[in-house]
Amino acid sequence: MGEGFQSGSIVGDRETNDAALAYCRALSSSGITDIPASANDLPFLSFLPYAIATAPSFLPFIPFLLSSILVLGATRPGTLAAKAPVPKFRRLIQIVFSIIAAGNAMLLAGLAPGGIYALALNGFGQIGYPIAFFHDGALTTTTAGNVFTALLLALLAGGTLISVCSAVLSTATRRVLAGPLTSALLVAAPAFPL
Repeated sequence: MGEGFQSGSIVGDRETNDAALAYCRALSSSGITDIPASANDLPFLSFLPYAIATAPSFLPFIPFLLSSILVLGATRPGTLAAKAPVPKFRRLIQIVFSIIAAGNAMLLAGLAPGGIYALALNGFGQIGYPIAFFHDGALTTTTAGNVFTALLLALLAGGTLISVCSAVLSTATRRVLAGPLTSALLVAAPAFPL
């Protein structure tokens, strides 16, 4: 395959060819022989980054928005939770952590069926499996483990940002405005952590 890209017998745009060649070189030097033929053959470690990367950039953050709406609704004035004798700052911290926990639970529930399927059929996968792609015009070669870690950190950062903003907005503005303002943030949030 590498020889085909170098000779020009395999055609495509320059970036695709360069990334494919870098991937081939990294794969041959890694000593890994178990190569997935399609997305259905991806092991667990490669499936989750693939599933998250192929979804629209705002989609993984929707669970955090939904959980913020549910938690803020449960703690609105007039509810039993709002009458708890807890200082305002501590209540704000509790709301933020509740949103983060609920958002992560929803996200994991959405990824669980495919993740369990990939784990049962194809195993956990190798952390050193190479991945090549272009980032800001530069060719980057990394591993499945690094991509997996980077995606988890990005989701945690974006989810935390949405949780904090929705909780702060609900106390600083009218609660009715917290939902639309956080929804607007949801569209911009993926650009911040990713």
